[in-house]
Amino acid sequence: MDNFLINNKKLELNDWLLDITIALGAFVFACAQLMLTSTVTFSADEMFYHMMGIVEVAPRASGYVALALVTFPLVLRRKFSWPVFIFVLIIFIGTQSILRGYSFSILGPMIALYTLARERGRNEAIVATVIAAVALITLVRGGIQSSNLSFLTKAQNITFLVGAALGGFSVRTH
Repeated sequence: MDNFLINNKKLELNDWLLDITIALGAFVFACAQLMLTSTVTFSADEMFYHMMGIVEVAPRASGYVALALVTFPLVLRRKFSWPVFIFVLIIFIGTQSILRGYSFSILGPMIALYTLARERGRNEAIVATVIAAVALITLVRGGIQSSNLSFLTKAQNITFLVGAALGGFSVRTH
């Protein structure tokens, strides 16, 4: 029987290699998204960037460190589903609030929530999804200047998280 903090399921070397690959892939994807959304070099829509409060420079090292903190713990997500989910969610919310002006990917919390739903089951997936949604609604204080765009970004991120939870639970029940 698994307890709340540790999944007692034995992971083989291939499982760990897959988890490392997923964490690195999430980091690379999030870095690419950060770079593409942080500069007007790739988009001519400067007004949109201004409304979003997105800076028009290449991201600083702190942005990439934040992404590493949100994605690298995913290596441990199958063994420590709840701790990894909570840690990744807290770091994601913190980066949204502290490093204003950057658009960070919700991919880390999505993967953590998917895994939690797949490994732990429906009730825990519902609780985790509600925690994430409430946290995103109440705690994220990003640099978006428009309240409408802020609402849309939060709604989009919550939709992605709900989809990840449903996907994880679907794989579990299949």
